Amino acid sequence: MKDSNPPTEHGSDLLTVSETAERLGLKPSTIRALIRQGRIPFVKEGWHVRIRRSDAEAYNASTAVQMCFDFGTPAPDEGKTDAGSSCA
Repeated sequence: MKDSNPPTEHGSDLLTVSETAERLGLKPSTIRALIRQGRIPFVKEGWHVRIRRSDAEAYNASTAVQMCFDFGTPAPDEGKTDAGSSCA
């Protein structure tokens, strides 16, 4: 079974910009823009920017699209239904 949190290249919970981009399916330039915008927290290790794994995961969770289907909506040729929406 594949480890969902494999160790980083430097063996800590800090990710490089490239590692973060790869894990989130984004480009490194996008990660840098998100850092500049203050949307992803970061730490400095000397000259190097690092992102905590937990911060990358929190960003990913906060941007996840939640699918919501209204199964109570009738098709155009059907009558009304009293079933409610499956979303809160």
